[in-house]
Amino acid sequence: MRENAEKSNKTLVTIPLFVVLILSLTLTTAFAAKELIVNGGFEDEPITDAWSITGHADELIFSIIPGEAHSGEVYLVMGGVGVDGTGKAHVEQTFSPPVYAHSDLTFWSRGEFEPTVIVVWIMYENVTIRHTIPVPDEWTKITVPIEKTKAIQSIRLSTYDEEDNIYTEWRRVDDISMLGGSFVIPEYHMALS
Repeated sequence: MRENAEKSNKTLVTIPLFVVLILSLTLTTAFAAKELIVNGGFEDEPITDAWSITGHADELIFSIIPGEAHSGEVYLVMGGVGVDGTGKAHVEQTFSPPVYAHSDLTFWSRGEFEPTVIVVWIMYENVTIRHTIPVPDEWTKITVPIEKTKAIQSIRLSTYDEEDNIYTEWRRVDDISMLGGSFVIPEYHMALS
């Protein structure tokens, strides 16, 4: 009798394969990420339609020699001491409303004449995370980790850090990218017993 009672408490659920495929396709379509960075290759003018610019970061260079830009014909140059003599410069893109990244932030950079650094600021709703990243003197893909569960208000690439260290060496920046949307992708975990 007890054996029959134990058997009756267990239920076997069979889900047809086509239901799993339809559910998978629906979730993939619903959570498809889009490019969040506007004009990340700096090809569209004016640049200020998508980016706010402060200091000596306003030089858009059109490649006269093929291959000078990472891709396309234009790249951004940041560096030098600028008109105010401090060397502080940054470009920033603000998201209104805030967005959620589904990928890390990536971009291509290189020191113009020598290796340098670039400081990337990720402004979440309640905290700002800064990354000081070395940049070699050849085009290199830079990946900045993003917290996928926090809403991002803006990103900034700068020549200075939070302690006011200023890196005046020239650097090129091109092809900034971050995929995401206006929501967090939920994480589902299935436990088998």
